[in-house]
Amino acid sequence: MYPSTFAPVSKELIQSRLLEIISRLQGSETMTHVADGHLVRDFGLDSLGMLELLMACENEFQVVIPEKEWIGITQLSHLTRAIQNYLHTQREVAA
Repeated sequence: MYPSTFAPVSKELIQSRLLEIISRLQGSETMTHVADGHLVRDFGLDSLGMLELLMACENEFQVVIPEKEWIGITQLSHLTRAIQNYLHTQREVAA
């Protein structure tokens, strides 16, 4: 978990954790897809997998991604950026 009181979390760390989460959800070995990988086409997530990914991200990073924004997230890089933004916003609110 990444509470808002910690130092900024790097994009690389977020991507690494996301790949671990996706691997766990898919029941496969650690994935090494590139940052621009498409969550459905490249990672094989279906609609249930996407919902499980959303819940896992919210638990792992302690962020809430609104459904309106979640619908537009199609690539790993989009998800990484959204999590980074929410972590940054939480730190600012906590300060």
